[in-house]
Amino acid sequence: MKKYRAGVIGATGMVGRTLVSLMQKHP
Repeated sequence: MKKYRAGVIGATGMVGRTLVSLMQKHP
């Protein structure tokens, strides 16, 4: 179960970084 939670947190972190980079590109 710990590995599953770590995977979810990791995936969320990747998505969050992508959203941040997209927001920074927008004016």
